[in-house]
Amino acid sequence: MKPEISISLVSVNQRHDLERLLPSLVSAAGRVPSEILLVDNRSLDGTGSWVERNYPIVNTIYNPGKAGYGANHNLNLQRARGRYFVIMNSDMTVYPEVFTTLQDYMDSRPDVGIVAPKVLNPDGSLQG
Repeated sequence: MKPEISISLVSVNQRHDLERLLPSLVSAAGRVPSEILLVDNRSLDGTGSWVERNYPIVNTIYNPGKAGYGANHNLNLQRARGRYFVIMNSDMTVYPEVFTTLQDYMDSRPDVGIVAPKVLNPDGSLQG
């Protein structure tokens, strides 16, 4: 089944963040047809192999050259198959309904081209 949502992650030595993110992300992504794409940008902490071993559902590629945040997300954009492209930081946790809510919003408003969800700090306060 073709994904509706392509979720893009980039990691540079952020295994500790992905260990916290992926349980909630995989659960939320499982509620809609989606794919999770990760670029491991020359991590030295075993990020890529850890993700492949523990979360084989995540499609991981390795960038052999050092690239910036946007350039790495562009690598994921080139291989994304979804109608919607979600750029995420790896230091997040997501609510279970986040992708269904975002997809419903975008589907009901064809005049909208980009949307950003409310981002909260760990204590629940609004992150600026």
